[in-house]
Amino acid sequence: EVRFVLEAEAARLAATRRSPIEMAHVEEGMEMLRTALLSSEPAHAEDMELHRRIAEATGNPAFLIAFDALHADVDKVMRAGVDISRSRPPEVIATMLREHEQIVAAIRAQDAEGAALAMRWHLWEGRRRLMP
Repeated sequence: EVRFVLEAEAARLAATRRSPIEMAHVEEGMEMLRTALLSSEPAHAEDMELHRRIAEATGNPAFLIAFDALHADVDKVMRAGVDISRSRPPEVIATMLREHEQIVAAIRAQDAEGAALAMRWHLWEGRRRLMP
């Protein structure tokens, strides 16, 4: 529940506040995640890093403090999410990748509501993948 609030608002603020340098940092995080998801690597560290870069792009250090405080619990969830997704048909990983791409695209377009909605959808779907 805290992630839903924290990360949806982080995505919203990142979309309106991100600098070109921060956007490039988010894009780089997306590429790292894409590479990891399309390989046989675990990918949870790259997933965490992309979400952290989005929090960083808010320009508000309190988002990073809150995100980092949740790190241990979120890492467990992300690790399980990737592992479970890899045990299912390949379309599941493709869906996971698309969800992240939609978040990044909304931030790139400076679409605050779209970014928040895409993040909420991703977290909702991630929860569903963990507990079908």
